[in-house]
Amino acid sequence: MNKNESIRKDKNKTVFTSERQKLIEAYILERGSATVQELSGRFQVSAVTIRKDLDELEKGDLVQRTHGGAVSKYKSAQGGQFQTLTDRNREEKQRIGKKAVSFIENGDTIFLDASTTAHVFASLLAEAGFTGLTVITTSLYVAQLLLAQGIRVIMIGGEMNRNINAAEGPAALEQISGMSADKGFIGVNGIDKQFGFSVDSLEEAAIKQRSICQSSRRTFILADYTKFNRRYMARIFGTEECAAGCLITDGPRENIDYGFLKNKMKLVFAE
Repeated sequence: MNKNESIRKDKNKTVFTSERQKLIEAYILERGSATVQELSGRFQVSAVTIRKDLDELEKGDLVQRTHGGAVSKYKSAQGGQFQTLTDRNREEKQRIGKKAVSFIENGDTIFLDASTTAHVFASLLAEAGFTGLTVITTSLYVAQLLLAQGIRVIMIGGEMNRNINAAEGPAALEQISGMSADKGFIGVNGIDKQFGFSVDSLEEAAIKQRSICQSSRRTFILADYTKFNRRYMARIFGTEECAAGCLITDGPRENIDYGFLKNKMKLVFAE
């Protein structure tokens, strides 16, 4: 190892370690792999620091170290690995799902999107023994799961996204906009103080924002701790919007600032 490299100070002191590691994880997830040199240049820190970050991410079962870098242990949703992403942070999603079930009442009509956290929530809902439920969903996974338990399901039609087995597009938007539900449950990919709530697909954002949020009397956002301090291409809504909603997340965690949300929506921790 070059001696100068080992003592080189990080240029960007404003990025905390935990935040940088999340960004590194997202970068590797998007591309599938990355080298130490590549990450060092992108994040403007030393190679020594990057190696430590990758070691920590590997300990968290988020990446797999290779000679000279790391590869993602997961494929992005666009890669079609829905079940793999559902299993990721499964314990946190289970806690969030259980808390979400506590807001359900007999006779409710609810919207469920095609997010992985909503899928975990649906599996818990199917076992909860509610009566008179109606579930409106774009997700083929959710529809099949709930139908098997005798729950009434309205399956939204449209162009199928084969990566997540869910309906999208104008036909799906039109159908949902003509419906009304007591409660809507959606997942997000990113929660950012400036940008708001976002996902990596314009079509998915449209389903969540223009349809489910506007067509539900009350909207619940289901998001685990890894979604904080991240932003993706397509914004669903900003933090100033959807103020009557509720965010259910695991935690609280010391390294996450929840302050910017507390006056905007109800914040519920699934401990």
